[in-house]
Amino acid sequence: CFRKAGTRVESMSSPDPADAAAIAEAASEGRVRRERKQVTRLLDEVEVSEKKEVEILVGGGKKLQDIGPVADRLKVVTVHKSKPKTGIDLLKTLHTILYKRLDTFGKIRQNILDFSGLDPANLEAEAKRVRDRLSKLKLDDLKNIASVLAQESTGNKEQILDRCVEFIKAPNDVDKVPRARSATKTPTKKRKRSTTGSAKKPSGSSKKAKVSAKEAESESDDSDSDDEAPLKPKRPKDNAPDSKFTEAVRAILYAPKAKLEELTKKKVRKMLYPKFGQDEVESNKEVVNSVTEAVIKAIIASE
Repeated sequence: CFRKAGTRVESMSSPDPADAAAIAEAASEGRVRRERKQVTRLLDEVEVSEKKEVEILVGGGKKLQDIGPVADRLKVVTVHKSKPKTGIDLLKTLHTILYKRLDTFGKIRQNILDFSGLDPANLEAEAKRVRDRLSKLKLDDLKNIASVLAQESTGNKEQILDRCVEFIKAPNDVDKVPRARSATKTPTKKRKRSTTGSAKKPSGSSKKAKVSAKEAESESDDSDSDDEAPLKPKRPKDNAPDSKFTEAVRAILYAPKAKLEELTKKKVRKMLYPKFGQDEVESNKEVVNSVTEAVIKAIIASE
């Protein structure tokens, strides 16, 4: 049988007896019967191996989840699905240092929390491996790792390495918890500025305009020109004498909701009526006014 140039030559396996008889019969009739190639599927030959799980050994210390400051910081650090824009992924890096490789995304944090120290049977070799891996980090990233482990991140690189390696060998309670770095702090929500409050709040110039308008109005009043003048802009010249009205006036003017720009001596006297009576207050008008001025002077001096 001749083949055209460029055609693929397929391997033929030896036919079974039934097929051999059919081929001989076809050959006697002047034609050759082609053997059908048997299909072998790839999945029938290749075994799919499952990924080996991370082995969490029992170390010589406490689990990180049982060390309060460390557990708190590990729970707030973000695990990134992809590489972060700046720096390193702290938890993925720490997981690789502790277990030599990564695990599935959802198990990384819990595996670190379950870590209780390096393999006691091979402690020194494992400690050297951890130190070599940590020493390759940039200083700022190493400080963040130390902060996650609640270790002091001050000093030079060798000092920070010593603290981290000693803690990782056999984690235990931290006597003095250092201040967390920004990468390991609990994220806080930014407060939005209120636009309604600033819109309603009058500006300094508008306050002065209101005061000036009230001063002009009080000057036009011939009978009580002095009583109607605003208190806050006017500074007293002398101290008030001791009287039974002093504490009551002080309580009025020091009240949290007191609007001193709007109060006048006349209004203060009216506010004393329920306690002392109108006749009593007005008969001691000069005394009450003196006390009012003295209290206002004290308020202005304290601002």
